[in-house]
Amino acid sequence: MMKKKILTILMCMLLFSTILTVAATAGQKTINKEKMSNIPILTNNNNPPNPPEITGPASGQIDVMYTYYFTVTDPDEDLLEKMEIQWGDGELEEVCAGCTGPRWENGSTKEIEHKWRESGDYSISARVMDVYAEWSEWSDPYPVSMPKVRVMNSPLILWLCEFFPLIVQLLQI
Repeated sequence: MMKKKILTILMCMLLFSTILTVAATAGQKTINKEKMSNIPILTNNNNPPNPPEITGPASGQIDVMYTYYFTVTDPDEDLLEKMEIQWGDGELEEVCAGCTGPRWENGSTKEIEHKWRESGDYSISARVMDVYAEWSEWSDPYPVSMPKVRVMNSPLILWLCEFFPLIVQLLQI
């Protein structure tokens, strides 16, 4: 019981001394309003970036690397820091500008390579993040088709193509 009383008295003394210290120092400090007007006030009127514009081949062959171009823009002309790309094949790729080099300028175009391992129709979409950690909406899907390609390696067909090149030209049309 005695320990409880001593602890209560110590807590009250600590609280009282803290209140006195705060009250004493509050009276000593004055604010120079002229100096305060020179301090910039940060506001966040940031708009999110625009969704990236995607260009590149619309069709191709599986297991072949293709280059796609992602143009990144921001309405506030902020630097851009990161991009996420959904390739439509289950792969989500993150491209980080600040990690591997300078941040991207507004309006710059990034070249990113990708290859598909299975034939099919895919949709590429991407989004970009500015230096204020604001993400764009996902871009409109960019359709890509990777059709099945049959490789003809029959010796007879290869021999015919070698001796009759006109057939090869007709087949390529």
